Amino acid sequence: MAGTFCIDPTTAPLADIRASVGSIMWRYQREQQQHVVSGVLEQAATGRPTALGPKECLWAGSVAAINTLLVHDDVTVPGVVCDESGWLATSGDVCPPCGNAARVTPGVIDELVVAVIEAGGSVWHIEADTKFGEYLVAAELRFPSPPTPGDGSAKGVSRP
Repeated sequence: MAGTFCIDPTTAPLADIRASVGSIMWRYQREQQQHVVSGVLEQAATGRPTALGPKECLWAGSVAAINTLLVHDDVTVPGVVCDESGWLATSGDVCPPCGNAARVTPGVIDELVVAVIEAGGSVWHIEADTKFGEYLVAAELRFPSPPTPGDGSAKGVSRP
């Protein structure tokens, strides 16, 4: 149960009932958001597989490592996407995993959301003011992400 309120059903205007229900639902949703944010930040603090911030989350999404993605409401980050391998990044002309040209996108986080859903993960749009806000995006991972491209050890890595 998310909450209760008292009314006289014979005299209460429908608008008052909707307002009471809306207030309860708003509070419940914010509590749920706070809970999921706290969980992911706690996992990060204890060294369990997480990604914090756009760069880490985009790479984790590129290799289908994200189980739960948290996206700060209304965040827009420009970036690049490789339509062949699924690589996502904030910048780059060439996809490190496959060598194809990257496509510029005004909203790479939106592309990340689609990739996470297609890989069977879940996405939470976080509206509540939380400690999470400084990261813009964060994720609970299924497994630790492999090394990011650029250090020579991630060649040939592609999205499953």
